[in-house]
Amino acid sequence: MASNIMASMFSLLADITKWIHIFMILFVLLGHSLVPVKYLKYYIFFVLFILLDWNDVDGMCVLTKLENYFRTGNWVSLSPLEGGPEFFRPLMNRIFSLNLTRTEADRLNNFMFITCIIIAFSRSLSLVC
Repeated sequence: MASNIMASMFSLLADITKWIHIFMILFVLLGHSLVPVKYLKYYIFFVLFILLDWNDVDGMCVLTKLENYFRTGNWVSLSPLEGGPEFFRPLMNRIFSLNLTRTEADRLNNFMFITCIIIAFSRSLSLVC
């Protein structure tokens, strides 16, 4: 009985983590337009922090690791290239009926986030000029 309650709790935490992940992606993709200009510097640092988190030693977002832990009970330190969990590629493949490779998904991910940083930066410069 207690085991079922714990499993349900971990499943709920995994689902909450997944939705936080999705909302963060939406915020990054739309935030350059939604965030007031005076706060864009925080948005830019936030997106840069996410990019740095992906490109650190394990090569994945901490939310991906956290969701995987809640679903499997294992704190995996393998990169997706080494068989570790993924989030972005399966999400894009499912939503848009694509068949992206890991490399294509990484490039798309980086392209979208860097584009958002450039848009936010150019929008913040319009305040200065």
